[in-house]
Amino acid sequence: MKPQALVLGFGGVISRMLFESHRLTEAALGLAPGTLRWRGPFDPAQHLLWRDMQTVIWPEAVAAIQAAQATGIKRAVLSNELALFYGSGFRQRLPLLVRFEVVVDSTHIGTLKPDPRAYQACAAELGLPAGACVFVDDQWSNVLGGQRAGLQTVHFDVMNPRASCDEALYVLGLARTAQPGSAARR
Repeated sequence: MKPQALVLGFGGVISRMLFESHRLTEAALGLAPGTLRWRGPFDPAQHLLWRDMQTVIWPEAVAAIQAAQATGIKRAVLSNELALFYGSGFRQRLPLLVRFEVVVDSTHIGTLKPDPRAYQACAAELGLPAGACVFVDDQWSNVLGGQRAGLQTVHFDVMNPRASCDEALYVLGLARTAQPGSAARR
């Protein structure tokens, strides 16, 4: 089926992983600075590189979203607990989210990814069959859930966001080829 929508997980796909934004998370949760220390896959040896990060949005994801919008591809976010992690007014504070026709916070629909019903609810809000949606997520369990729900899927490799976004654009028909070494797709 010809893809007609780009459906993105939020955390790790559009935004950098929470491991990278501990200071923001600490402030949002009222925690003392330095409480959250684990950097996940980005700083296994406690390197200081991520400490000075100032932005939480992947520029590669922004470019892919803009490319989809420019060609009329529908755009949606399907995320678990978006408001819980970022606060209830998050959609108004992040201008990028106005580029999406649909934002589904699975917490509010009573089922979370990887339950196929979460993906089906998102496709229904888009007014499309599941097979017309390309779902991108950084968690393999969520990618597999999207496949079970009938969506085309791309695994987002947080260590290689450019290749992952290139792969999503390729599946959408917006790029002739994906970069060598691009993200895994099933």
